[in-house]
Formats: sequence, C-alpha cells, structure tokens
Amino acid sequence: MKKHFITLTTGESFPVEISLGAMLIFKEETGREATEADMGSLSDLIKLLWAGAAAASETAGIAMNYTPQQFANRLTPEELKKWKETYVESQRNEENPEKGEEVKKKDSPGS
Repeated sequence: MKKHFITLTTGESFPVEISLGAMLIFKEETGREATEADMGSLSDLIKLLWAGAAAASETAGIAMNYTPQQFANRLTPEELKKWKETYVESQRNEENPEKGEEVKKKDSPGS
C-alpha cells in the first residue's frame, strides 16, 4: 500500500501505512484484527489511522507519541475523510487490480 501523510492540527505531519506492524498495533489496541475494522465506525477508523501512523512513524524514525485519544483530539474530520477515501480506494485496487487496468485502458489515447 502507498504511504499517505496525515497532518494534525498541531501542524505535525506523520506518514501512514497499514503495514503488518500497524495491524498488530490495531489488534493490541482493540482486541480485533485490522481486517475486522468497520469502515463505518468512527472509532475503528481513527484507531486504524493512528496505528498506521504509529507504525510508519516508528519505521521512519519519527517520534509519534500520541495515544489514540490524543491523536483524535488533534485530527480534523477533513484529514480523516481524506485518508479514508485514499485507504478505501487502495483496498479496492488491491482486491481487483484488473479493474484499475481496465480503467487505464479506457482512458488511454487511441482506445
């Protein structure tokens, strides 16, 4: 999955990637697998985003020392929405890569 960056109200920007480490953090925080995250649940979205930021930041050597609550307090609805749209779209592309190719072929000149 492509890395995304999230900017908090503090002006801090953190990388976000739903990696294996992020999935493990989500499981430790919620007791559920990341694959069970409900994309319609605000708390699941925030915790998945937080886990992705925590894991990607640690990998990049960036200090991201916020709890999920502290992270949520500094997160705007617009940033959450932007990330959700990017994440959901990337999941669709991973589940059905041929569909993305089909769209590219239709949009390419000479088609």
